[in-house]
Amino acid sequence: MTCDVSWRMRYLDYPGQGRPAGLTESLEELLVLTLGAIESVNVERWALSFGALDGPILPGKLRTAAYETDVVGAVHRLGQRYWERRGEAAMWERPFPTGKKGRPPAVDIALFSATAERETRVEFGEYSRSKLREDASKLSELVGQTHDVYPNVESYVVLWSESEARMTKERRRSLVREYSAAAGKIAHPKVELLSVTGADLFTAARGHHRWFAIALFRIS
Repeated sequence: MTCDVSWRMRYLDYPGQGRPAGLTESLEELLVLTLGAIESVNVERWALSFGALDGPILPGKLRTAAYETDVVGAVHRLGQRYWERRGEAAMWERPFPTGKKGRPPAVDIALFSATAERETRVEFGEYSRSKLREDASKLSELVGQTHDVYPNVESYVVLWSESEARMTKERRRSLVREYSAAAGKIAHPKVELLSVTGADLFTAARGHHRWFAIALFRIS
């Protein structure tokens, strides 16, 4: 086995000129945590599958759902200490009870700040225009359901794209245009692209390239 492991600095792009006013340090750190989570899950899956017998092939949607669950779990695990130091408590799969039978709706990760009396809700997943629209709609529908101690709610969507092509400045610009256009197509709620970050992914094949980009959207 030959591994060609090369690491490059992560990149960060904004949809306009300069850093958006709504892009706080804590939100940028959320993107860094997501970068680490995706890389961690990627390497772990490769290590566990290396030399293993081939299992049944899962349909695309099931495979994507399993991957997204792993990534969200890794974000929650990696972010625990960081959020605690910021005075925030993190909840994975924050439920919204309806009083009806069946599983209630839930948000992937919620961060609770008693000092700011704020709950920050974040949905994660693999990027598509329909995924962005669905997550934005869900967060908008849930915004009125608050906890007495945390009446202020902020909502965000974090979506990623992966590719085996070599990353270039033009591809970066193309991604920002795509994410911005997708946000602009949603009439309600308001969806705003705040930033796009990304990096190379580990790959065991010599001369093989993989990279991923992560987009952060604010829902209001």
